[in-house]
Amino acid sequence: MHTVHFVLMGKGGVGKSMVASMLAQYLSTLNRNLLCADTDPTNKTFANYKALDVQHYNISDEKLKVDTRKFDALINRIAEHAGDCVVDTGASSFLPLMHYLHENKMFELLESTGRRVVVHTPLVGGQAMDETIRGLQKILEFFSVPVLIWVNEYFGLVQKDGVSFKETSLYKDAKARLFGVAYFEELTADTSGQDVGDMTRQYLTFDEALSSPQFFFANRHRLMNVRKAIYDQLVKLDF
Repeated sequence: MHTVHFVLMGKGGVGKSMVASMLAQYLSTLNRNLLCADTDPTNKTFANYKALDVQHYNISDEKLKVDTRKFDALINRIAEHAGDCVVDTGASSFLPLMHYLHENKMFELLESTGRRVVVHTPLVGGQAMDETIRGLQKILEFFSVPVLIWVNEYFGLVQKDGVSFKETSLYKDAKARLFGVAYFEELTADTSGQDVGDMTRQYLTFDEALSSPQFFFANRHRLMNVRKAIYDQLVKLDF
């Protein structure tokens, strides 16, 4: 069964495009015929990953409202594609897009073609944690499709008053309908953290970084460990 992966979150700068790029890289290892799309009208981060052949679709008008004809064209492209799709969306168009997807039953439309739809969303620690949690709550409220939560510990542990995400009532109430939970574990700032930062700032995939002379042997070793930590989690899920 072909799967359409939508990456959604209303808070910018929390790793949404990193989720899209990591997901696309992992799916590529499964020899999927992959279509990658970036619909962010202002920050086309995912589209900068040239190795992933990401196509940019501007589905918003100048007021960041969803342009129905442009979005319909993307849905048509997805429906015609014989393989999996990864669609990264913009934080600035989060609520308009959510309402459009919900009101027009776009996920149900894609499912009617025999495809599976999975929503991916990041949660972060630190000051943005509450906002990402509200984004997750909105996603769970609007849609009935499976959700994969990516816990991004770059800004700190995702916990409040010593309570981790998996101990919250939100997680316990939503657990039955989750696709899974994956972790971007906190990295040491001056080693693995810097290596991943250098890689993502240049919009490189793991394969590109590991074959680049600018990354030394130790850098490549740490990047391989980071990739393994992510892929080992994803291999346990029903992709």
